[in-house]
Amino acid sequence: MASEAPPDLVLLDTQVSGMNGIEVCRALKRTSELEHIPVMFVTADTSEEFEMAGFHAGAADFVRKPVNPRLVRVRVQHQLRFKAMGDLLRKSASTDGLTGLANRATFDRTLEREWARAERTRNPLSLLIVDVDHFKLYNDRYGHPAGDQCLRRVADALQRVCRRPADLAARLGGEEFALILPETPEVGAARVAESLLLEIDALGIAHAASTTRPTVSVSVGIATHDARESGIFRTASEPEGGSSERALELVQSADHALYQAKHSGRARACSSFGEVFQAQASLAV
Repeated sequence: MASEAPPDLVLLDTQVSGMNGIEVCRALKRTSELEHIPVMFVTADTSEEFEMAGFHAGAADFVRKPVNPRLVRVRVQHQLRFKAMGDLLRKSASTDGLTGLANRATFDRTLEREWARAERTRNPLSLLIVDVDHFKLYNDRYGHPAGDQCLRRVADALQRVCRRPADLAARLGGEEFALILPETPEVGAARVAESLLLEIDALGIAHAASTTRPTVSVSVGIATHDARESGIFRTASEPEGGSSERALELVQSADHALYQAKHSGRARACSSFGEVFQAQASLAV
């Protein structure tokens, strides 16, 4: 139940049918999505041994039986305030301050994790690298505050094309962004890229300094690795290179495709397999 709808606080009785409270607490703390949720034990056990075991399991506090409602309320409010501060710190450490997207560190961790998952499941993994065309010219013409607003609107467009919870939109730095698309083959990644081009086109952000078009546009590089079609993927038992090193190959492929998109006219997406997709229509060349 906690995994389906993560709570802000767990009040846990030590006597739970089928599993004692210490075991439940350990199970919660082993789950990455739940490990930051404070657990308060409700117990009649006042022994030092139990309290030590509870703290070692990850408990945040203890409520003694018989329960004093006023004291429980104060302790709960304290833990909720502490959790809110922790959530804020974790969010600031993992998100880009300007756009609210995942930051570079989160992108790197997520790509490595999804690469390892793709190796285990033998499912495809796609990556889009996105660059705002002529962004320096935009800043020079309209000023940096307008440039920041432009980046925020581009970031919102990236979020809109992330259809599934596992998809990740990130800002890599400057005017460069990325989309990690787990379990997505090349054709699916191309559709996402097309959708993004259309979203950016629909923004209609004026860019009088652009030599490509009168509104802001982006160029996109697409790379896909599929364990069923590529020898790049290896089984976990094979020692050649770590996940981070091999995930870098995917970034390099997407960067190369982005270079192709830039040098073939911008305002388009290119895949590492040589296909070009433009906002008005998808054209295979």
